[in-house]
Amino acid sequence: MDNDSKKIALNAMQRYCAKQETCTFDIKRKLGYYQLSDEEKTEVIENLVNEGFVDEERYARIFVRDKFKLNKWGRIKIGFQLKAKMIPDGLINKSLSEISKDDYEQTLEEEVRKKVKRNNSPEDKAKIVRHFQSRGFELDFILRAWDNLKDD
Repeated sequence: MDNDSKKIALNAMQRYCAKQETCTFDIKRKLGYYQLSDEEKTEVIENLVNEGFVDEERYARIFVRDKFKLNKWGRIKIGFQLKAKMIPDGLINKSLSEISKDDYEQTLEEEVRKKVKRNNSPEDKAKIVRHFQSRGFELDFILRAWDNLKDD
């Protein structure tokens, strides 16, 4: 492939990275639209990393923060999503550890409180548990949040 195609792809990826935080997985997927050899794709990615457009650690930290604060996801779901983007386990664990236990529990309790109706039956509890497990929260945290509401 000619050098112009690689330049075009690099410029496009720089613009893409400047608009939003991204990871190498996303870049590889986007580079599939350009007819570049694997070697050229690797060169483009290395260039983006060297210039600071792509930083896996920064991406993981921002992803964790946003998905927890904005989407109210739990650690399990966030971890799976990062793993799907080929983020290394060490970076996933480091980023997830930045969520404080107090914030985590408080957010879950607030979300459970929003979902809970008066006079909840055991079936309601099961629905609540399933809902928050699907959002990526651990069972013990969900049950603790449920019990804390019953104490109020």
